[in-house]
Amino acid sequence: MANHLLTICNHIKSELIKESPKITVTSICKLANVHRSTFYRYFHQGLEQAYLYIFTEEVRMIFNRRSQSLDLKFKNLVLLLQTEKLLFAQLKTKIAVDLQLETLNRLMVHFLTKNDYPVLKSNRMYELVSRSNASRIIQWMSLDFNDNHENVIYDLIFSLRILEKLV
Repeated sequence: MANHLLTICNHIKSELIKESPKITVTSICKLANVHRSTFYRYFHQGLEQAYLYIFTEEVRMIFNRRSQSLDLKFKNLVLLLQTEKLLFAQLKTKIAVDLQLETLNRLMVHFLTKNDYPVLKSNRMYELVSRSNASRIIQWMSLDFNDNHENVIYDLIFSLRILEKLV
């Protein structure tokens, strides 16, 4: 099962490199050679860890100024989470989905491209910050975006300030 998750995670990462990434449960199942019902029964809980890993890597690249198409990547991840119901129930309308994607996009661009946070000092710091922020974003998505996005921005910046003092 761990090998399947690693395969899935690597597939998602390889798709995110593309200009127009397209990630579906069907493509994941085909690559991992599992049936959709098997995927939903065994693997979708593990995908939360896979997303955490992907977010961690993406944030590290952003801080190293090597990331491309930031908004597209995060929007694609969130859209996958929504449409495939991996972390929460299906949303009611397309307008609601678009608004939430736009809010998440603003949040990520605000946090990850602003220069109002301290310079990160080490790879360990990158990892701690990335994991902390990815966890908070995934939690926000799993709550169906019911938390105010300003609170999420505050939490992300606050976690960064605390982590900087610890490292």
